[in-house]
Amino acid sequence: MIAARIDHLSPQGRDLIRKASVFARSSFTLDELDLVAEPNAEALGQLEEEELLEHDGDRPELWRFSHGMVRDVAYESLPSASASACTCWWPTGSGNPETAARRPRAIAFHLEQAASRRSTSTRATVRSPNARSTRWPTPATSRARART
Repeated sequence: MIAARIDHLSPQGRDLIRKASVFARSSFTLDELDLVAEPNAEALGQLEEEELLEHDGDRPELWRFSHGMVRDVAYESLPSASASACTCWWPTGSGNPETAARRPRAIAFHLEQAASRRSTSTRATVRSPNARSTRWPTPATSRARART
């Protein structure tokens, strides 16, 4: 249901919510969001209208996902190339050691996510034993083929 709501957003809204999902916590400022995306008032307004993002009541400069599940679904729908770029680049604070030192849990989260995505994509390219057996025939497979 959440994925369908994200899919029906404008391209700018979809891109924005997906890239915002790279933050380990569910809240962020526009300055932080500007590190990974190009936020614009129209896209933010759409996301707020669709009740996917909202302003933090106590801190108006802070945006947050309406629910943690929205963030999780948005993150899962982030294309692998974008996810890898954001998860590897964002935690280091774009080279700023002060930013990196203030967010050790965010760094750990994103490095873990990047490693997970890499291992998943590597597993997808590994061929099954059946596929490998047709690629490197053994004497038994050669004899079986000769009989047919």
